[in-house]
Amino acid sequence: VATNLVVLGFFKYFYFLADSFAGLGSLIGVEVSLPTWNIILPIGVSFYTFHAMSYIIDVYRGHIKPVRSYILFCNYVIFFPQLVAGPILRAGEMLWQLDTRPAFKSADIAEGLSRIAAGLFLKVVLADNIATFVDQAYAVDPTKLFPIDTLTLGFLFGFQIYFDFAGYSFIAIGVALLMGIRFPENFAFPYLSDSPRTFWRRWHISLSSWIRDYVYLPLAQVKVADRMSTGGIGIDGTGQIGRNNALFALFATWMIMGLWHGAAWTFVLWGRLARGAGARASLHLAAAGALARAGANGHRLGGDTGTGHARLDPVPGAVARLYLHRMVPPVRH
Repeated sequence: VATNLVVLGFFKYFYFLADSFAGLGSLIGVEVSLPTWNIILPIGVSFYTFHAMSYIIDVYRGHIKPVRSYILFCNYVIFFPQLVAGPILRAGEMLWQLDTRPAFKSADIAEGLSRIAAGLFLKVVLADNIATFVDQAYAVDPTKLFPIDTLTLGFLFGFQIYFDFAGYSFIAIGVALLMGIRFPENFAFPYLSDSPRTFWRRWHISLSSWIRDYVYLPLAQVKVADRMSTGGIGIDGTGQIGRNNALFALFATWMIMGLWHGAAWTFVLWGRLARGAGARASLHLAAAGALARAGANGHRLGGDTGTGHARLDPVPGAVARLYLHRMVPPVRH
């Protein structure tokens, strides 16, 4: 587990940590000189390190038996359809499927092609076209925007990232079905949720379920049941969690959720605001996501694209701050 964390930390978070140390040094009047390497981000590093860690932890917990075939293990860790944007897979869901030759089913082919077509529509037709409007609007001087403009941008950006993530997940599920492999669902129409809690059970389900079972519950000192990538961030066994443990676990969990989406302090803030928004409204996700996008300056939401440091066009952070100031009420405890 430690080895996987070191690999993930070096490739995805080296520049973030180096910049943070340099910034801290400048605050206290100490010049910090760190090496500047041209690190190429491996395709899907977040996903296959999560796969490897979950396999090790599940074996340790006794939820699965260790596999004897190294090829089978590697096939599970780097199974290609989902390496760009998920879903995150569990060994218990995948190893038995990869270990046997699936029977040919025409229904799987038809369903797979249908999911691929739906995913392409979400990604190419909806997400990419919405992104054009969002990028142009964020380039406008924020002092010229009205509250309704920032509200509209928040909604549009929320739908852009949803269609983008969900589209990739649909394509991955469809490609796997062509080979007779079934992936867990990753999005379940989250913006139709009737409550913030339901929203987080429907949004990026495999990620939030992974964080629940391998981060939140262990930090809260609750025994983790043998389960799969379902249920989202919804927590079972909360009666076993003391208040202090719960607060610490929630704080750490949402910080990690933010950092997973991007290596910048603005994404840490995004995670914190998303946690706070859970008591108020799912719309905060879009607003906080806009703030993170504005300040990240170099890391795409949700993913390793294999292009090194894939950079978004610089976005004025004032737009997101204006939205948060005018549209989001202060947190009261």
